Amino acid sequence: MKSDNILPEDRILLKRLLKKECDYPVPENILDRLIDMGRMKTFDKWDNIISEGDINPDVYIAMEGILRCFYWDGDREKTAFFSTLPTLFMSYHSYFRDEPSFYTFQACTRARILHIKREDFDGLLTDSHEFAMWNLRLCQTQQYYLELKQKHNTGEAIDKYKSLVRELPNIMQEVPLQTVASYLGITPQYLSKLRKQMIGR
Repeated sequence: MKSDNILPEDRILLKRLLKKECDYPVPENILDRLIDMGRMKTFDKWDNIISEGDINPDVYIAMEGILRCFYWDGDREKTAFFSTLPTLFMSYHSYFRDEPSFYTFQACTRARILHIKREDFDGLLTDSHEFAMWNLRLCQTQQYYLELKQKHNTGEAIDKYKSLVRELPNIMQEVPLQTVASYLGITPQYLSKLRKQMIGR
C-alpha cells in the first residue's frame, strides 16, 4: 500500500462517483471539503484495507478496482459481498463502537481508495446539514442494495450464479473462482461445473 497525491483528474472522478452513490444532491463545495480531508492510497491485489480484529474507525471511498468483504464462519471463509464503484465503506463495529472489525475488506484487484479519518468525517457531518442528509440517504441506499443482494442470492446455486453473471459480470472476469465460490456458498469444483453447464447451453 502506498499514498499518492490527489490529482485534478482524481477529484473530477471522485465527485462524479460520489454523486452516483445516492440520489440526494450534495453541493460541490461539500464534496470538495470531503475530498480535501482524505489521502489517496493504492492497494495491491489481495491487500487488506480493513482487517478482521483490527479497530479501524476510518472511512474509505473506492474509486478504482474490485473489493470484497469477507468473514470467517468457523473454519470457512465466506465472502459477504463484492463492491461496485462507487463504494463508501467502513467497519461499522469500529466506527460506532470502537470494537474490532468483524469483516475484512480486501482488494481483489489493484485498487485506489480515498482514506478519511473518522474525526474529520464526523466534523463535516456536524458542520454541514446537507452532508448529514446525504449520508442518511446513502445509508438508506446501501441498505436497499444489501436487501437486493439477498434477493438475488437466494435459490439454487445455478440461479445465484446466473444472477452474479448478470449483475456483476466483471467479478467473473477478474476474481478467482475460489473467491467467487465463497460468495455463492459452494465449492470451487461445483462452481467450475456450473460454468461448464452454462457454456454448454
